Amino acid sequence: MNEIIVLAEEVRACRQCRLSRYCKNQIAGEGTEAADVMFVLQSPGWVEDRDDAVAVGWSGQFLQACVNSLDLEPSQVYITNLIKCYPGRIKGKGEKPPPDFALKACADWLEAEIAIVNPKLIVAVGLPVAKWFGIKGGINSIAAIPFETKYGMVMPIRSATMLFRRKEDVPKFFTELKAVTTFLSGGSPLPARGNVRDALDLMMVPPFIGADIETEDDKIWCLGVGSSTG
Repeated sequence: MNEIIVLAEEVRACRQCRLSRYCKNQIAGEGTEAADVMFVLQSPGWVEDRDDAVAVGWSGQFLQACVNSLDLEPSQVYITNLIKCYPGRIKGKGEKPPPDFALKACADWLEAEIAIVNPKLIVAVGLPVAKWFGIKGGINSIAAIPFETKYGMVMPIRSATMLFRRKEDVPKFFTELKAVTTFLSGGSPLPARGNVRDALDLMMVPPFIGADIETEDDKIWCLGVGSSTG
């Protein structure tokens, strides 16, 4: 039995904090030990709690469908959550954010997953997850940029929940997903948004044919560089 299966069984038996008393299931991550990329979401939703599976609610299904559209094999992807128990809902306001005691209790589980899988890239889905990894700044300034952390390389992206509130951000989200595959294939990471000098330096790397720069509020949001015709 491999380590990730053993860990999943331990997660399902976890009683380290009181949140486990109120959920139906402790949701373990899913994927293989050989995964190249680990997507870390914030917490299970009520559908995940009901079905005892990761990323099967509407936001998780949306992310799964987007990931499946990338040039990645299923064996390359591992998906998990910061906390393993459903945190419940606030009437009229949606799901509760993970409480601090649960984040503390579940840290050992996530750290164990990272140690076993040892992914080339961790994708922090949403700003709260990025902050857990010690990444500072708003989502517009950190999304699609790989950061070196004590856990390895971490790249924040927007969450599906954010997209349903701000549909105009959907194109940015797909650009961020593309940055994941670019990183995994050894491509150049995106420069920090607003850093024009870094953007120009990247454009000058041969072979260079053309470029397209998208801006928002006078800051660089996306830089596309062409290195071949057709």
